[in-house]
Amino acid sequence: MRSYMIKILDKITFVFAFVVLLFFSRAAFCETQQSLLSGLEYRKNIIQTAVYEYSFFKYDADNANLPQLDEKNKWNRASLVSAYTLTIAGNNWAEIDVDNVVRHLRDNKYKYTFLDKTVNDDGTIQHALEIQPADYTFEEYIKLHPDFRVVQGGVVPWESLLSYFLQHPNDTKHESEISIENDTSGEKYELLEWIIPKSDYKVLFAASTLIADSPFMRVRVYISPNKGYAIRRLEYLTADRKFWGHRFESTEFIEADSGIWIPMNYRIIFDQHTGKGDGKLIVWEYLIKKVANINEPIPNEKFDIRIPKGTTVYDETGRSGTQLTFSAGDDISLTNIDAAVQNAIKIKKTKNKRSIVTTTNYDLIFRILLFCTGCCFLCFAIWLHSGEKKNSSKSDEI
Repeated sequence: MRSYMIKILDKITFVFAFVVLLFFSRAAFCETQQSLLSGLEYRKNIIQTAVYEYSFFKYDADNANLPQLDEKNKWNRASLVSAYTLTIAGNNWAEIDVDNVVRHLRDNKYKYTFLDKTVNDDGTIQHALEIQPADYTFEEYIKLHPDFRVVQGGVVPWESLLSYFLQHPNDTKHESEISIENDTSGEKYELLEWIIPKSDYKVLFAASTLIADSPFMRVRVYISPNKGYAIRRLEYLTADRKFWGHRFESTEFIEADSGIWIPMNYRIIFDQHTGKGDGKLIVWEYLIKKVANINEPIPNEKFDIRIPKGTTVYDETGRSGTQLTFSAGDDISLTNIDAAVQNAIKIKKTKNKRSIVTTTNYDLIFRILLFCTGCCFLCFAIWLHSGEKKNSSKSDEI
């Protein structure tokens, strides 16, 4: 009887130990999953200020499992869009091209876009500067300008997608020690996968026939915790696990600052004819040469713009009532562009006043001439009438 009781106690102890182990293993799993989510959130906001020097390439591909650009193609001018220096500080930014010309700039008030608009008959370039309200955040602006997306390397690319991840922690599948095909580093990654229903496709920032035909989308995120929770790959898959552009690849990580890992190579691979499934892909590739001033003050001269003489300025801020167009004078910079705009507004108002005065003067003169002409016709009519009366009376006398 005693031995029987001991066996029962042993079984109870085993079951209890199994339940405890299962509980703690699940707790550890949940903690790991939560730490990964916290890491993604932390990683998104880790860089507040920085200066990126990089080159931007654009080329075609036949499959998503691409090797990195080889040396032969790396500096192929046919695929090189341009080399840039991008300075960011919160929602303020400045983009300088390879010729050291500021092309895009945003301060706390306005957004400036500098363009080579037309070529004159003598071969000189007619420049244009557009001034618009600073209504776009940096997050919104990089969706419109591919050359700005270098800052997405290693992070969740869209704020709406990150918010979805954080709001749906229980809809996540988690796997550890995952390898990536063609990854020569041999590193293992933590994988999180979300199933996103059709009703939430807007968080993917894109839509097409192919994605609409899929009852849900898979978003797979490969995370490297030992590199500050940087994202090695983020990709979209249809319900049948078919690649659907986009795939975001980050490689060649360096620790640019304490705990801040930056990919020196970042690629966005997407379907050239999204929805047709013909496998024609476009690749945007960013080769980062240097990252500096991470979370450090940015010198004011980094946020300046020089306007050549003769540049046509289009002020679309509404401060003049309508769009204002004028030609810039010498040495126009960000420090005195507002003064130049205000001076152009004064000139415009003066011209309008002169036009009104001139119009009023001409109108008065016309009225006077019309009045005088009317008086002359009236006098002439009276004279004719009086002459007829005289002739009539003479006839009666005869």
